[in-house]
Amino acid sequence: MFLYAATFFLGLTLGVLCEANTLLEPTVLKLLLLGMLALTISALGGLLGGYILYFWSGRKFNPIIGIAGVSCVPTTAKIVQKVASAANAGAIVMPQALGANISGVITTAIIAATYVALLRQPISM
Repeated sequence: MFLYAATFFLGLTLGVLCEANTLLEPTVLKLLLLGMLALTISALGGLLGGYILYFWSGRKFNPIIGIAGVSCVPTTAKIVQKVASAANAGAIVMPQALGANISGVITTAIIAATYVALLRQPISM
């Protein structure tokens, strides 16, 4: 509930402070499309990684957990739980999905910090 309220107020604040002509620029549309492409590639990579781990572990790992590694907390974990429940009503994979979710957030933070550190350093040859 807290996460939904925080998201709502963040969206409301940004919506109030942002001008319409800023949102209608072609650059914003390009960034939106690139973001959707990045999430799609990340989801496909997570699903592929889940299947690799599924076969490597001797079919002891649920491959849909891999898609929860996308750092959209808690949305992807809820989707994984819903898909698992549709296939088997008694399946409870939410703890594992949230673990993968938080791992995705931590990995994203580490990679972002690495990018920032590399971009600050002058490139010398």
